[in-house]
Amino acid sequence: METVLVDRLNETINRVAATEKTRHKALAWMRKVKDALDSSNWLMFIELTREQQVRAIADTGILPSADLENLRLKSSSHVLDAQIEFFKELNGLCEEGGLVPGVLGSTSRDIRLRGMLTISLDAQRGLVHLATLARKKRLATLVPKQTYNVAAEWWKVIWRRPFEGQDFLNRLYKAYARRARHGEDVQLGDVQRYVWEDMQPRSFWEKYNLDLATGYTTDEFSADISRLLLSGVNRTSDNLRMHLSAHGGGIPVFDQRGECSIYKFIRFDPD
Repeated sequence: METVLVDRLNETINRVAATEKTRHKALAWMRKVKDALDSSNWLMFIELTREQQVRAIADTGILPSADLENLRLKSSSHVLDAQIEFFKELNGLCEEGGLVPGVLGSTSRDIRLRGMLTISLDAQRGLVHLATLARKKRLATLVPKQTYNVAAEWWKVIWRRPFEGQDFLNRLYKAYARRARHGEDVQLGDVQRYVWEDMQPRSFWEKYNLDLATGYTTDEFSADISRLLLSGVNRTSDNLRMHLSAHGGGIPVFDQRGECSIYKFIRFDPD
């Protein structure tokens, strides 16, 4: 009898403790919502009142349903304000971190960093989408710092690798020569593949294991073409001159301002 009573008391204690824990979480959430409203911090307000969080609070029964509905309506009416706050803070972080500040897109829901890296915001759903030519990532948060951290990591890999123009041009010619003699057009995508193959360590070819491969995506190749053009180096060690042909269906290359040119063919001439 005593054992049964003790077990039931333990169950009740655990249930009450769980309820109290839930109520404390709900109370902390409501205080944050109130602070965000008081300070007109619409980005934080929308982050706190995403549908999933509001449903969790509704399940506790602590806040009247009418108040929850008013929060939803208030959140919907300040989406644009949140977008402005998000990109303002994100651009500030980019400037401090040495990334090119973003260029606002046509819908005020996205920015581009040096053309290649697009950051799109879906404030109502609490989602941020990051994309380059070869990378994609979705973040379920409206905290600009977290978006910046991903963008900065990608930026480092794409734009801040060691680069020497003459060495890269010679590597381009070596890859080009696998397909053609000088004076003939070769698709730039084919040259990219050969450059990638030449970068791979022996262990990759011995086991043909992609985990052992040296990473070099279209992002890095495009960035290296951009840096080569910026350097002004256009003659190989054998004095062959590189020509790039702009054409649809090629590889996008972005300059320092984010302007895009699409190159499909590469050629080396002895002129």
